[in-house]
Amino acid sequence: MQDSKKTPEGFRERLDLLSSIDGVAAAIYKRAMHDHGRAVEKDDVLDAIAAAFTALPRHENLNSLRTLPNEPERDVHGLPMEMVYRLPRGG
Repeated sequence: MQDSKKTPEGFRERLDLLSSIDGVAAAIYKRAMHDHGRAVEKDDVLDAIAAAFTALPRHENLNSLRTLPNEPERDVHGLPMEMVYRLPRGG
């Protein structure tokens, strides 16, 4: 990356890269900011999208994801306080 993720140029560079990997990246970003923009930083949303794309290969589906704890508490913004992980293959 050429620029810091905190700059407009660095943000755009990262969103463009994520969009080149999966065309839904910009839509996911817009939805997350619409739903949770007051509670999250925009560069943290991009980090989360990048982590999700890395953790969940395109041929898998959301049924392979689990959370810890199973029923997470919510923070003051209503966001779940959870860790999301993928079951090992065959699990």
